[in-house]
Amino acid sequence: LKSRIGKWVVKKIFSKAEFISVRDEASKKLLQNLGIKKEIHVLCDMAMLMNFDEKLPNNKLVQDVQKNYFILTFRDWNGNLDKLNKKIEQAVGRITSKYKLLPRLVPFQLIKENDQEVMSKKIIQNGELKKIVIQEYQDDIFEIMDQIRGAEFVIGVRLHSLIFSSMVQVPFVGISYSKK
Repeated sequence: LKSRIGKWVVKKIFSKAEFISVRDEASKKLLQNLGIKKEIHVLCDMAMLMNFDEKLPNNKLVQDVQKNYFILTFRDWNGNLDKLNKKIEQAVGRITSKYKLLPRLVPFQLIKENDQEVMSKKIIQNGELKKIVIQEYQDDIFEIMDQIRGAEFVIGVRLHSLIFSSMVQVPFVGISYSKK
C-alpha cells in the first residue's frame, strides 16, 4: 500500500468484493481513504467464528506432555524493540526456572519473515535459556491448535496464536509490537 500501483490493486480487488470485513477501525479508514465505496464491516477475526473443536485430534502431544510447557510465538521486530526483547527473555527465564515449564517456540510464518530464525536470534542466543524446544514450522492448523491446547498458557506476538488460544480455552498474553 506504499505505491500507487499497490493502492490501485487493493482498490480494484475490494471494489469487486461481495462482503468486506476488517479487524479494526484503522483498516476500515484506510480502505475508505483508498476510495472503496462499499460497506466495510469491523468484525472479529473470521477465524473466531469457526468451530474447530470437533476437528481437533486428541493426539499424544496433549496426553503425554500433560501441560509441562508453555508456548511462545514471535515475529521480527526492528532494533528499537531490543529493550522489550530483553524483558521477554528475562520473563521466559523466570517462568522456566520458577514454574519448571519448558518454553516451546511455535513458528507461524516462514516466507517473508522466518519465525524460526527470529526465535533463534532473539531468544535462543540468551545463555539463560538452554532448554527451549523450537517446533518445526507446521502449516496444519489443527496440529498448531492441538499444540496450543496442550500448553499451560501462550505468550504470543502472532495474532492467530492468541485467537487459537482463545478458541481452545488456553490462557494467553498478547504482546503488541505495533500501533495497530
